[in-house]
Amino acid sequence: MRSLRTHGHLAASLDPLGSTPPGDPALDPQEIGLNPELMAQIPSKLLHIFVPGETLAEALPALRQTYCGTIAYEIEHISSHRQRVWLREQIESGSFRQPLGIEQRKALLKRLIEVDALERFMHKAYLGQKQFSIEGLDMTIPMIDEAIQLAAGQGAREVVIGMAHRGRLNVLAHNLGEHVPLNRLLTSDVARGVVQVAGRRRQAASIARSRGGDSLEVPIWTIRVVTPPFQGLAREIAAARPAAA
Repeated sequence: MRSLRTHGHLAASLDPLGSTPPGDPALDPQEIGLNPELMAQIPSKLLHIFVPGETLAEALPALRQTYCGTIAYEIEHISSHRQRVWLREQIESGSFRQPLGIEQRKALLKRLIEVDALERFMHKAYLGQKQFSIEGLDMTIPMIDEAIQLAAGQGAREVVIGMAHRGRLNVLAHNLGEHVPLNRLLTSDVARGVVQVAGRRRQAASIARSRGGDSLEVPIWTIRVVTPPFQGLAREIAAARPAAA
């Protein structure tokens, strides 16, 4: 179990071209003397795992699919035991790997195409300019969309987003796209600050996102040092709101 959780990412199929992952000898149960007959005698409830199966032999295929599939997980370095256990449960139970419907897949593909199209345009329109591209992190945009919508659905009134350099223009254009049109973004101080100044000054915008009739304000800032000031800002905003809000 520990080997799969710790080294499973080394056997994950992450290369879209299909190259063989390096793997690790520790992922083979026979390395520690486990054979199918012995694993069939080990109750899975003694192993504190969250995949289906009454015995280790029944649970092992699901564990391999989870940790050595098309998603790699590295969580065992986290110092908090409570956080590690929570992450193991979410990963192994498949809570966040629910299949998407056809329309959801189409919407996600459309969003990713928009992200990629803006990156291609920026590289051509601002040839030679310093840019912090979102390439390789395209899923950031739909993930922020989902996080904001989930927050709105849970009754949040305001979401504070702080980010450093990479991908911030794409975030401004897409996650704020309804209220900051691209033509304004590319001709404003926001664009000049993002593309040319490379984050040496902060930029802010505010939008309202809605889901199910709820709306919330989303101030987004880009700044060199992110976590300390934005943790403080979020706490200040929360403390300033009435308890019933």
